[in-house]
Amino acid sequence: ATWSTAEPIFTSSAETYHPAITLDKNNLYVVFPSRSGSTAYRVFFTTKPISGGSWSAPTPLLGGSYNAVRPDIFLDPTNNRLHLVASSFDDAKYAYYLSSDDSGASWTSVRNVDFYYNTRYAGVYAYGDHVYIASRLTNGLPLIPTFYLSMMRSLDGGATWQDRLSFVEHMALSSGEYGLSLSGYEDTLYMLNEHNQ
Repeated sequence: ATWSTAEPIFTSSAETYHPAITLDKNNLYVVFPSRSGSTAYRVFFTTKPISGGSWSAPTPLLGGSYNAVRPDIFLDPTNNRLHLVASSFDDAKYAYYLSSDDSGASWTSVRNVDFYYNTRYAGVYAYGDHVYIASRLTNGLPLIPTFYLSMMRSLDGGATWQDRLSFVEHMALSSGEYGLSLSGYEDTLYMLNEHNQ
């Protein structure tokens, strides 16, 4: 296999990290959080044709009071809808969700998906009207926090959310920011997470 030469998507002296990518047969789609131009994190979106050309100017989608980090993006091949989710940097109990039906030219309003505990990481997967968000959560207690992996689902394309399911709960005496990744095939889901205990 050969790799093309790396090219910059975004350059800033501000903190910028944790990009996520998805694609369809025509375009690449990238999201990333940055403090560029703000004291809070904003999630930026950019796209580029696979056939060549340059990246679009990165546009902030989650800005203002959201302070959103660690985004994930998924393009549902059944309807070409882009799904974007991000977690909270300021201990909000929400994962932030929005979608686009026109390759990122316009996006829905941000929906706060209530996970009950502080969100730390979020992943998204969709198959038709079924949309799933996985999140790594913490109860926020400073001495002995409890961490959770939870899932929410929408059966109406992300308009409403239900059935919060927690699969893993563990107390962490020495903990880092454990990540997760969500994928699937049709309505079968696969999730990976890291844990050091």
